Amino acid sequence: MVQKECYPRAEKISLYTPTTWIINNEVWEFAQTFFQPVLKLVGKDRIDGKTIRKYDRAKTPYRRVLNLEDLPFDLKARLSVQYMILNPVSLRASIDQKVALLWKMVPPGKLNE
Repeated sequence: MVQKECYPRAEKISLYTPTTWIINNEVWEFAQTFFQPVLKLVGKDRIDGKTIRKYDRAKTPYRRVLNLEDLPFDLKARLSVQYMILNPVSLRASIDQKVALLWKMVPPGKLNE
């Protein structure tokens, strides 16, 4: 039995849709990886039917990778150089500019639907 595709696949679309254009953009990935802290779940305890979650301190994925002992020094050095080159303000401005372009593409009557 052959499974039918219910959605368009990225390989079959000649141009990305505006939303995937923002999400798949490396500017977004850099902003998320180097500058957006994330809470990591360390453990869960069940007490009287309630789940109590314990989280590690919020860190960026970049900082978590640098804390790994198994990571080769040359890779850590390349990541550090990349981090020093990036400017979080310009990354945010670029993302905001692309979101503004998305809002311009929305037809006026479609905002309330």
